[in-house]
Amino acid sequence: MCLTLGNAAAVHQHRARSTPRGGYTETLHHVGHLAPGDLWRPAAERPPHVVTEIRNRGNSVTITDQLGQIHRYPADAIVPTAVPDPLVLAPARLTYSA
Repeated sequence: MCLTLGNAAAVHQHRARSTPRGGYTETLHHVGHLAPGDLWRPAAERPPHVVTEIRNRGNSVTITDQLGQIHRYPADAIVPTAVPDPLVLAPARLTYSA
């Protein structure tokens, strides 16, 4: 499942970024909504990490991020996540030579 503002348990504040990654909106989602490639915030006050692996085992879910860090949550947990801003491409600049 893809994280969206519509399936969030809660929508918090938007974080604008002047980086190639762009900004994101801080959200909370049910841990079962996460999938590889989603943005997840293992520490709510820090920038999001990219989910690389999800494992469901009985009553727990294990999330691995792009740094190889592993975090475990109860299967019914609501976790801090982030929904990235839509990608907006700037118009190409054309140069004409005479």
